[in-house]
Amino acid sequence: MNTPFRALRLQTPVSQTDLTFLLEKDNSSGLSSVERGNVTPTLRIVLLYHLVFDMPLETLVQGYKEHMRIFLQDRLTTRIEQLKSAPQTPKRSLRLAYLEQALTRLSPQI
Repeated sequence: MNTPFRALRLQTPVSQTDLTFLLEKDNSSGLSSVERGNVTPTLRIVLLYHLVFDMPLETLVQGYKEHMRIFLQDRLTTRIEQLKSAPQTPKRSLRLAYLEQALTRLSPQI
C-alpha cells in the first residue's frame, strides 16, 4: 500500500532514529515497515506523524481508510444476509436497519 509516511519524513531533516526515540522504541524497524507500507500503522504512530509534521490525519490514513471501506462493504453485506435469514425480532430489525444504512453510506455514489 502506498503511504505518505516516508515521503513526509524525507521532506524534513528528521530521521527514523529521531522518531523512534520520540516513541520510546529500541529500534526503527517498526517505523520502517510502516513507511514502506508493509504494516498498518498504530494510532500512536499516526498521531506522531500528525503532530511532528503537522499533517492532517485524513491525509495520513486515506489509503487505509479506502482499504477498510472496501473490506467493510464486503463484511456488512455478509452480516446483513445473515441477519435477514435469522428469525426477526425488534432488536434484530433495528440492528439490520442500522447496518444497511452503514452499507449505503460506504457504497460509492454513482
